[in-house]
Amino acid sequence: MQKRFWQYIVVCAAIAVFAAAVWALTWQLRDLRWDELGRQLESIPLLRILAAVAATFAAYLVLAAYDHTAFRYIGRRMPFGRVAFVSSISYAFSHNLGFGALTGGAVRFRFYTDWDVPPGDVARVVLYAGIVYYLCALSVGGLLTLPNAAALADALELDTGFIRAVAAVWVLSGALYVLWCLCGKPVVRVGEREVTPPKIRHGLIQFCVGILEWVFTSAVLYLVLPPDFGMPYWHFVAVYVLAYMAGYISHVPGGLGVFETVLLVLIPETVPTHVVAAGIITYRVIYFLMPLALALALFGAYEAARGRFSRKG
Repeated sequence: MQKRFWQYIVVCAAIAVFAAAVWALTWQLRDLRWDELGRQLESIPLLRILAAVAATFAAYLVLAAYDHTAFRYIGRRMPFGRVAFVSSISYAFSHNLGFGALTGGAVRFRFYTDWDVPPGDVARVVLYAGIVYYLCALSVGGLLTLPNAAALADALELDTGFIRAVAAVWVLSGALYVLWCLCGKPVVRVGEREVTPPKIRHGLIQFCVGILEWVFTSAVLYLVLPPDFGMPYWHFVAVYVLAYMAGYISHVPGGLGVFETVLLVLIPETVPTHVVAAGIITYRVIYFLMPLALALALFGAYEAARGRFSRKG
């Protein structure tokens, strides 16, 4: 009963955040002219769109490394091709539907248990990959925020020292994880299960994966914005990570409204609203809707093939 109560609280909070984000986004787009938006969408070069599609493919492929290292961590080998197949589908669902541990976790349970992986091991993979994903995101975000703290403080109307302090805490969380891997202790007890630190090479690989993933993911949006829109790439990555994590933590499906609002607040006001809006729409189609459509097709094809083989058996 208590667990269900908190589930309702989380859902209600996500709805409230979504409503607030829609209101804020409506305010941000109050001066948007639809004819200008249409012309901006048409002006995005095909070559840059294709480059954004390539960056999306690379980002989803890199995400598979989280699950792959998680399998190594629990001492179970799984072919990388299978891991990439499942993780691509699960991340496509979780990115679009929100509640990543639930949506993406359900997809992983469906496939991995079908391949004779015990449910307990699947749960450990989901938990470990999820925790490391957040740690890497915070650490990378902190590293990118520190050199851009003044610009972000101006955009958010906050104290620069406060922004640097938050960024430093994020970096520290990742540093402590690496230190835990390096020292090999302490062993953390969760209920009846002992959680041992991963090997240091796995920890370092995960952080390299985290950096690559944010580089590719942010590039999807950066590529469909005009080259001269006025923000250096490494400054933009910091803004992107903050906006994306705000949307992800909100549990609003796809971070819809939250991501856009934060992005519009952090991007300089000198950039026309229709330019940012056109870039975000194109980014949403390439990074969210296209992978979701492919994931649905792959999932459906797998289920159809599985049903056909089971009937023959």
